[in-house]
Amino acid sequence: MMDTLEAIFPGIVLNINDGVVSCPWSLPDGSKIQVDFVCRPNNFEDSLAYRSYAPFGHICGAIFDENGFSLGEHGLYIKVTGKRSGTKSFRVCDFRQALQFIDIRPVALRQGFDTEQEMFDFFITNPYFRWNRFIRRDKAAHPAMERLADRVQPLVDSGDSLTNITAKVDTDRIVRIFGDRWLRSAEIHEKKDAVLKEFREHVNGNTVGEVTELRGQELGEVMKEISKIVQPLIEHAAEHDLDPIAMLAVELVRKRVDFVELFKNSSLFKKRNEAGEANAAA
Repeated sequence: MMDTLEAIFPGIVLNINDGVVSCPWSLPDGSKIQVDFVCRPNNFEDSLAYRSYAPFGHICGAIFDENGFSLGEHGLYIKVTGKRSGTKSFRVCDFRQALQFIDIRPVALRQGFDTEQEMFDFFITNPYFRWNRFIRRDKAAHPAMERLADRVQPLVDSGDSLTNITAKVDTDRIVRIFGDRWLRSAEIHEKKDAVLKEFREHVNGNTVGEVTELRGQELGEVMKEISKIVQPLIEHAAEHDLDPIAMLAVELVRKRVDFVELFKNSSLFKKRNEAGEANAAA
């Protein structure tokens, strides 16, 4: 594919980004546009819909972002960030399916837009499009977003009451259509953060050090081994409302492992043991 494109556009720098090849294209009036070649056989229709009429997909993504979701050409996701459990995204549906939740019908994509201003006018009347959000100016943003801000700013300045009326994405409607697996997974991830917090209040370097009388690197190695055992248990505990400390105790008993054995299985102990054997041999 790249050989073909390089032959068609000799001397032009082609940008490759996640299965999409982009290149600048000069128009008869001297202006330039970006042409995207979508090379995604498994996700072609959604990628084409997202990238057509730029910045159509970017605007849709910004609307969903204000409602706690993330939208891109790979689909609609809900992102959950936990201080201890990290950030994780859960897929809800594909890009075109997601548009119905911000009142954009398939016919809009089929008909398309003849001009950029026509697309801007389409969004301005959309009940999910909050005018104040789109007057923000970001130097790194798509140039068209700057032009959108120019289009929206006079409406905001006019004080029109419509600027304060913005619909919210209906999560219940999404659940009715696509089920609640994604929502349940997000809730479990949030709960996992709380479970980890409670667990670490009771099982940490101080408490384990008191029990084992280990210090320094030895204690650190034991904590690593405990972490390996605990991590798979935490999500199960969050999902089923179980006590992770009790689960850890049961797991240790089941494996017949004590803290001393944990240290003996650690990389630090093995290194020291190998060093001791080498010294003895010398």
